[in-house]
Amino acid sequence: MRKVKETAYYSIFEDVYEGKVITFRRWHNDAQGADILFTDDFARACGYSSKDDMIASTIGEQGRKAVIAKFGYLPKWVRPFEDGKVYFVGETFNLMGEA
Repeated sequence: MRKVKETAYYSIFEDVYEGKVITFRRWHNDAQGADILFTDDFARACGYSSKDDMIASTIGEQGRKAVIAKFGYLPKWVRPFEDGKVYFVGETFNLMGEA
């Protein structure tokens, strides 16, 4: 894993999994986990053909619309949790002001 960016609030790392580049964002004030950039490579690493296929196969169109209604857009970052689910996180996840 290599660090590709660091700010006062977070660090961005990239790693390669089965030929797919996965990007992680680790907030400096959050020791609980890391966000993952929601890309086709991430979806393929999870066994889907694309991020659209991952959405269709998990939350469906109704879920996608609910996420957009909640955030006003489809967030580009997701966060896996211990329950095995992956949740979208908005740009305001870190209340310190930098996304």
